[in-house]
Amino acid sequence: MKENLFQALLYIYENAFDEEGRPLLDSENLSIELYQAGFNYETISKAFGWLEGILDTTPRESVEKIAISNRVFTTEECDLLDNASRGLLLDLEHLRVIDWRTRELIIDRAIALETEDLDFQRMKWVTLMVLSYQKGQEATLAWLENIVFNEASQSVH
Repeated sequence: MKENLFQALLYIYENAFDEEGRPLLDSENLSIELYQAGFNYETISKAFGWLEGILDTTPRESVEKIAISNRVFTTEECDLLDNASRGLLLDLEHLRVIDWRTRELIIDRAIALETEDLDFQRMKWVTLMVLSYQKGQEATLAWLENIVFNEASQSVH
């Protein structure tokens, strides 16, 4: 039985949507497919809860909108996100690929994974999953997918 929330989310990301991002299955049929793929009901429920968290785009804390800001990571965030992961988010924001709201949502969803093994590669996937649910992020999503998939294929060789 597969019990890893991250694996369930990857399965959904890779199998539940067509090229335009439209769902191929409703939530009930997706639950059945995930169960048949080896995920238990608790993990499936957590995966749907995690995805619902993306749709609730309210940041965890009230943050003033500032054109240029410095993000100070909490101890909890530093423990979870390595330097490369934090750098990825700050670079994407600096390049205006994401805004502060999206950055905060990505951090929130990373913390919601409740895992201790969130490395840089997984953080890129979390970023991809969050961006895939954000309207108007199609170009950013395509660019980031290219980076993630190219690096993944290069590491296989």
